[in-house]
Amino acid sequence: MKKIFILTLLLIFSAVSVFSANEEVDVFVYLYNSSETNEGRLDILQQMMHAKLIGAGEFYARALRDLVANFSNITGSTEKNTAGEIATLLSQLIGREKYTQAAADLWRLVDIFKDERMPLVQSEALQALGRIQARTYLPQVIVYLEEINTTKETRTRDQFDSERIAFGAILALEKYQDESGYLPVFLASEGWYPNRIKVQAKKSLPFISQSPAPFLMKVVQGVGNSYPPEQKLAALKAADVPGGESKGKADLAGAALGQAWISGNQPGQTAIRKEALVMLQKYRTDDVAVCDVLERSYTDSRSDQDERLQAVRALSIQGTEEAAKRLAKFLTDLNTRFSQMGQLSRDEETRLREIITAIGRTRQPAGRAALTTTARMNYTPAIKRAAEAELQKLPPL
Repeated sequence: MKKIFILTLLLIFSAVSVFSANEEVDVFVYLYNSSETNEGRLDILQQMMHAKLIGAGEFYARALRDLVANFSNITGSTEKNTAGEIATLLSQLIGREKYTQAAADLWRLVDIFKDERMPLVQSEALQALGRIQARTYLPQVIVYLEEINTTKETRTRDQFDSERIAFGAILALEKYQDESGYLPVFLASEGWYPNRIKVQAKKSLPFISQSPAPFLMKVVQGVGNSYPPEQKLAALKAADVPGGESKGKADLAGAALGQAWISGNQPGQTAIRKEALVMLQKYRTDDVAVCDVLERSYTDSRSDQDERLQAVRALSIQGTEEAAKRLAKFLTDLNTRFSQMGQLSRDEETRLREIITAIGRTRQPAGRAALTTTARMNYTPAIKRAAEAELQKLPPL
């Protein structure tokens, strides 16, 4: 009946005159202020949402301020539920208007409705903070999501509430588009949440940062159980996206490779090493330390043939003098073994051919001596020709 009355009144106003945008807002404001109940106010807000008004931000902020100030006086579950619906609508409307002056009251909503077990209100208030770019509250939104990421509730109701609030915080950080929000959203994308929330977190990540490698460094360098292997592997894959600085990606991959060797035989380390090696075949860095971990992937007894070959290719992509020296060392070791044994195994010969090509790819003179020795040894004509061809690509010493 109330909705019919409101609609009838609006039709009467419309018949009298053609409203400007401000006049239409004024009519709704009049009706809202004239309403004596929250149910009536809710009806008005629903009509305002449907009308898609422009320029009502100040009114929405004032209505929210009154709701927050008087909420402690509301009793009874029905009335509180109605107040929650009003708060949800006002959050959406303020976000749509991008009315920044309402930021403090939106944050108060997050706190007030925490005790009322109304996660949808909190979720919408968080999203509105992001939409209006309320940067004062960005650190609080980040902390809110971080706490939910690390505290999975055991009771079904608590878990459901946490999921809805996390969803709002993720969307808020997407709207903020501030890189400080990248890590908590990434961890949400790999966290305990149901698939719909993790999918949303993954969709939000590119809006927050196109160059996430520096923020993911904390994950790949984590020791012990601070970040499980699955998260470290996911961090590498999240960084390996188009765009962004290649050096940052190479540094991240090098750090992950080193940390995986430190972690030894723990489950998941082989997958991390191989993913890091894939990245180091795409991106380069002048950091000499990356050559140390690449050499380990070649020489360590736990490495298989595929990992050794990937390490060789990655060294060639780095293209530094130090990388060429490591490759020359590998080639010299195989030459020595051939001299002593008179032959190489199939795997060793495969590595020999790969290393010859890799040295040529570096374009560094540090590999000349090893290649020259290879070309003069009693290898097959094909191997000797390959060594001579790669020598032609290297500048003189």
